[in-house]
Amino acid sequence: GKGVKPVRGGAPGDLLCKVVLETPVNLNDEQKDLLRQLQKSFDDSNSHSHSP
Repeated sequence: GKGVKPVRGGAPGDLLCKVVLETPVNLNDEQKDLLRQLQKSFDDSNSHSHSP
């Protein structure tokens, strides 16, 4: 790619970011069911690609 354009001018470059992912561990039955439904919706889509 061509890199990210800087806000204050200059040459474009890489964008570095930090992602913090928290995995829930104490879910109630309703929350578990909702997560299963979400997973099923991804499985049913037949699309293994992703978009940014």
